[in-house]
Amino acid sequence: MTNRKYHWAIQVVPSMHPHAWRAHAGGYYAQACGRRKKSAVGYPAERFVAKSQRNPDWYCSDCARAACLALAKERAPKPDTHTDSDRYAVLRKLVEAYQSAKSYDDDVPLQALRDWSHR
Repeated sequence: MTNRKYHWAIQVVPSMHPHAWRAHAGGYYAQACGRRKKSAVGYPAERFVAKSQRNPDWYCSDCARAACLALAKERAPKPDTHTDSDRYAVLRKLVEAYQSAKSYDDDVPLQALRDWSHR
């Protein structure tokens, strides 16, 4: 007799996944590996990855890979949402601070202006 492995359950749209099931808490779930429901757990990706690394024989390797990919996507840097107008407003404030400085020998506003980046 082989040991049954735990699978990672992800929330899905039922019409898009043939093996989706309705959970007690609401919503439809399916195993990340695409297999039929056997023994799936609805852990967050980070927890499932940690548990599968501690006991790899107990957890589905395909589900663990899917959880790692979901975790990497979650942690990926988000694109900058500032517009060019926002960046220009910041630059304009730095220029005004430099121009209104008591003395042009004051290095703080000048250094802030030098450190400014448009990205």
